[in-house]
Parts: sequence; C-alpha cells; structure tokens
Amino acid sequence: MNDYRTLRRLFRKTSYLVMLPDGEASLASEDEVLKTMCEDNTATIVNLGRALEGFARLVGENDRAFKRPDVAKVLGLDAQMVSHLEKLGVLSPSVQKPRRGGGDEFAAKFSWADTFAAGVVGTLRRHGLGYASMKAVQPLLANKKRTPPEAATSAKS
Repeated sequence: MNDYRTLRRLFRKTSYLVMLPDGEASLASEDEVLKTMCEDNTATIVNLGRALEGFARLVGENDRAFKRPDVAKVLGLDAQMVSHLEKLGVLSPSVQKPRRGGGDEFAAKFSWADTFAAGVVGTLRRHGLGYASMKAVQPLLANKKRTPPEAATSAKS
C-alpha cells in the first residue's frame, strides 16, 4: 500500500492534528477536536484529511522520492533551512539519509509521507509553533504500521 492510501486510512477516524501549547501532539477525531476546543482554546488544529487531499492533487498519489529542494517548496523555505530542520530532528528523510560526496546518489531523499509531514510542519511554523512542537509531527504521521485501537481489540477476540 502506498503512503497516500496508508495515511488516508489512518485519517478516516482521526483526521485532525491537535497541537497543545506544551508541545503535545495527537491525532484526533472531529468529536475529540470539538472537546479540545471547548477545554483549551489555545490548541492549534490542522485538518489533515483536507491537507492530504490537497497535497495529493499537487504531487499525485504515487510514491516517489523527494529531494531537499522539493521539500523546501512544500515547507515554503529554502533547502538550507530543510537541512537545518534535519539537524534539529524536525524532519528526517526515510528513503535515504544524506551522505558525503557529490551528486544525486548522495543526496537526502524523502518519502511521500515525509514530504507531506514537511508540509504540516510548514503550516505549524506559519502559525508560530516552535521546533519542539514541530518535532512531534513526522513520527506521528510516519508510524504507518501501528494498529488502530479498535482493530487491535478485535484481533485479540
């Protein structure tokens, strides 16, 4: 299954990213978002389902590797800043880590999901969230092999 379909499946029930001021990040359903908004109106909420569809329209649904300049465009920054975010642990290329040497075969390569996560990081950056908050995004979205809680429960029965 490609990254787009995996993320779309993940976002069926939890299609929102909720970032609390303390840096805690979680995926949430619409009901959970409404509850959070009532309890803590300082939370930053991103509609990941809508963002995913928009990203897929721009780059297509097929998996491919993205280079730093591509990720920089998605983030709205330059390639040097992407490198800086990698050093801080905010972004991490999962297809290929950068290696010493010249040429394309040594460049960092990001997966479709990594690049989508970079777009979400860019959204959080534009909303003024710090690096600690941004650091939580990629691991949360990249955890593709996790089993939704209801599936884990039914598997044990």
